[in-house]
Amino acid sequence: MYQAMLDAPLGDEQNEEGPKVIKLQEIAAQKLGKEDALFVASGTMGNLVALMTHAQPGDSVIMEEESHILRCEVGGLAAVAGLICLENTHNAAEGTCIPPEQMRKVYDLANHFNIKIHIDGARIFNVAVALGVEPS
Repeated sequence: MYQAMLDAPLGDEQNEEGPKVIKLQEIAAQKLGKEDALFVASGTMGNLVALMTHAQPGDSVIMEEESHILRCEVGGLAAVAGLICLENTHNAAEGTCIPPEQMRKVYDLANHFNIKIHIDGARIFNVAVALGVEPS
């Protein structure tokens, strides 16, 4: 792995010059059925960036009390809020999967009250395999 990192072609991804990062983003977007994707250095950073796009400081957050974002990433969450956060699969609930039908009900409720929704998708491919659905 170390040698692969040393040998990898490098470039500035901000100027669309990082071929490996660009390829990774393209693959992620395609697999998740999204227009585009953004590489970030960690899942914590990804959740925080997503939360910051949905909420303003001082807003409220609705999430399950054992969710990873609340238990393990609370420092970043204290700065931004204002949405419903789901976790699929649920790390602290032994990998519990939220089926698409249940996620749709939460989405519809959030939409009805004009509340943003975020899914911590660190294990999104695990849940897709477990439920036999596409990750998108």
